[in-house]
Parts: sequence; C-alpha cells; structure tokens
Amino acid sequence: MTYEHHKRIQRRVALWILTFGVLCVVILLVFFGVSSCIQSAQFSDDRRPPEYPRADHWDPPKQTALQSSMRVKPVPGWVASNEDLGLAPGTRIATDPMPIHSQPLIGNIGDRAFFLVSNGEDLGVVWSLVGLNVDTGQRLFPPVQLKRGGKPYCYLNGPDALLCITTDIDNRTAWVIDSRSGVVTYLGPTELAMRPNDLNVQQVGIYAVAESVDEGVYGIGSRAEPTWFVPGAGNTSPVYVNGLDIDQPPLAFQTVPGINALGKTLFSVTDGRVIEPETPDGSEIMNIQLFPGGFAAEVRPRDQPFGPVMLFDDNGKRMTDVDLGPFGLPIEPAVFEAPVFNDQGWWLFTPDGELVVKTAEPPVRMVGSRLIVDANEFSTRSWDQYDIHTGARGKRCANLDMAGGYIGHEKTSIVVTSDGNPTIGLDTEATDLNTCERLWTISSLPGSSRYVWRINTTLVQLSDDGTELMSLVAPS
Repeated sequence: MTYEHHKRIQRRVALWILTFGVLCVVILLVFFGVSSCIQSAQFSDDRRPPEYPRADHWDPPKQTALQSSMRVKPVPGWVASNEDLGLAPGTRIATDPMPIHSQPLIGNIGDRAFFLVSNGEDLGVVWSLVGLNVDTGQRLFPPVQLKRGGKPYCYLNGPDALLCITTDIDNRTAWVIDSRSGVVTYLGPTELAMRPNDLNVQQVGIYAVAESVDEGVYGIGSRAEPTWFVPGAGNTSPVYVNGLDIDQPPLAFQTVPGINALGKTLFSVTDGRVIEPETPDGSEIMNIQLFPGGFAAEVRPRDQPFGPVMLFDDNGKRMTDVDLGPFGLPIEPAVFEAPVFNDQGWWLFTPDGELVVKTAEPPVRMVGSRLIVDANEFSTRSWDQYDIHTGARGKRCANLDMAGGYIGHEKTSIVVTSDGNPTIGLDTEATDLNTCERLWTISSLPGSSRYVWRINTTLVQLSDDGTELMSLVAPS
C-alpha cells in the first residue's frame, strides 16, 4: 500500500490558483459548482469562450437561515448545563484541554445535535456522547458512556445512527448508537480505523464511509462492518459547493483504479450505487463538483489534455454543457508567457448553463440572493457583494471574515461571523450587509472555551468554561 492518494488529492484544482503568476478565467456553476482554472493566452476572437444567455429569473436553492433576528445583540435562550444533560459535575463539552484544538460537535441531523464530552484528565478521562435538541434545549437521551483513556472518534452514519471507534493499533472497539433513543445497538470489535491504516473512516455529509488506499471505498453497516464497496484509489472526495447554507447530498467521488489514473468515479454514499453520467464515448470524468440537484464535471476525451464542462442531474442525466474554449479545465495550472486574455474573471452559472454574474475576484459564498466576493484587500479584509437577480454590485464591507469565520445569516441582510480564536480571544460579530454597519460583538478572553455554531436554524454557544450550551436569541 502507498500514500499516492494524498498526491492525487492535491492535484485537484484549488478554488483560486494565482501562485504561478497566471490570471485565470474560472467558472462557478450553481454556487461554485465548478471552481477550476481556465488558463487563457492570447485568445483570438474565434477562440474566446462563447457568450452565454443571462439568467434573469433564477433563484438559488433554499438556504438554512437563523430563525431569530440578529439585529440586536442576542441573549441566552435555553441553557443546557451538565445537570440538564445528565452529566457528572466537572464534565466539559470538549475533546482537548486546549480550546483551540477542541472539536466537540460531532454533527447534527436537523435540530438533533450530538457532542463528545469528557470528564477527568490524561488516562483517567471518561468520554461520553450526548444528544441535544437545539430548538428546545432538551436532551435527546441519557449520556452514552463510551470509554476511559484515549479519545474515541465519532461520526454520523445516516439519519438514525452514530458510530464511535477507538484508535488503538489492535483490538479496536466500536459503538453503534441509535441517534434517536441513545440505545447502543452494537458494542464490539471492528476492522474500522483512523489514518494511516486501511478502512479509514471519513465523514461524507451525514454518512460515514471507510477508505482503503488503492483499493476503494466501503459503506459501514449496523455492526461497524464494511458493507457495499466501490473500487478505486480510496481517496474519497466529498467535494461539495463551498459557501452554501445547505445540506450536502449523499454523493462522493474517488479516483478510478490504476497507476497514474486521474479519472473519477461518482457514487452514492447511502448504498454504493455508481453514478454513470451520460458522456461521449472515449471520454472520462474529471474534476467533479457537486451542487444542489446534481454535479458538474470536466469530461475529457482520453487523448486530449482538456475537455468541456458538462452539467448533470444527480442521476447522471446530462443537462447542458459549458464550453469555455480549447483550454478547458486543466488539472494543474500551466505557465503561459503570453499576455492573459483580458476578460479574465469568475463566472456564476445556473444548472441550465445560463450566466448569472461575472466578477473580477473569487466568490466566497452565497448569502440569500447575494454573491459574496473577496475584494482582494488583505489589509482591510474587504468583501464585495453582487445581487444575483440584477448583477448589481452592492457596498464593499470591511473588517469581517466571510470565509473561514462565517457562521450564518438571518433571512434579511445580517450575517454572523467570528474573528480570532480561543487562544488569542474570540469575537462573535453581526454585520448588516446593506450598510456594512457592525451591529454587535460578543468577546471572550484568551483561553476561553467559548465557541459559536449555527446548528440548523439556531445559534448555539458553548460557555467560557465549556460546561454549558445555550441558544443565542433576540431579546424578548
């Protein structure tokens, strides 16, 4: 077994690649459906990407917004303490003594959220799993005690199950837990493992899968055992549209089997069904990107270095093509000495191939009907915004993080973001995108465990000492 799959993953085109000094024409299909560079060197008129019809009446898929207004600084709504959750005194909702490394949220299914908690220190720490309804603040079931000692790893595995495994080299143990009742339906040995072993467990949407390098991807069953199998490189790529407040579809892809292979196989993570897109004979699928209702892919003739981008529904039915000229979508950027095509930019398309908007800088996310674009001003951390219905450019907002610091938005113009980290101090902030006004800030001191998540439609905050969860809601 080798670890060539790490290199294969790195070959995927990044969201923005300017490190080679080459400007890129990039298309973004349905909220960043494809984000791959198209190198452009002195296109003549007959080699320019074609003009595309304007999408005047397109609406984005429904996004999950915060149900409570964020215009005024929020206050705690429900509060869930250790006692409320059925935990022993001193239990912390944490997976590491250092808050910056702690990741207690396992995931959520709608309003049902699941956390890994710990009590004690070093080898004496006791690990448990708790479930919480974030709409009401009520626990879902009594805490499920897992083990003492080293941290287990836990995953969602479909709408009704949770999976936890130990990281021992040998004699690993697994728990399969009913995510509605908390009942342990299986406790026993498992072949599943963590990297760098075989059958490495990965989270893909709400499902857990197991990867084996240069072998393929397995489903995981009710006794923590491998089930369905899709052969391939074992480098699952659950690459989904970035910057969307929307659930990921149960699809993933991996590199096809074979030495130096680059083609991709798309499959369902619910049952291992392979999606076979409607493509021309003699071609292979490259650079897949999932989006709501389907996926986009470069479809490359086997004897050509590039190919057109095609859009498919989630069953592989071909919907439309987006042809951006003979340079296609390269796997890796190449260096061109000639001047770049002067119409470089980022293009947002609908699933039907209609152009929504062009921007000069890379889009980061959608907030309602606003396309948020990096203004490329590092010193001011500025963001442009475009109305996807009209293409009109809005105000440029500065001093906020709409990329990694984005938390959520309400149905109006207000976004909630974070700045800093638990080590240096964390700020949670609300900004009105209409005016760029900072509405409020909640700050915590360096070393605090405080953290804020958007879980479904609720803003959930962990307390400074890591012992309480609470909702953040508008003052009554």
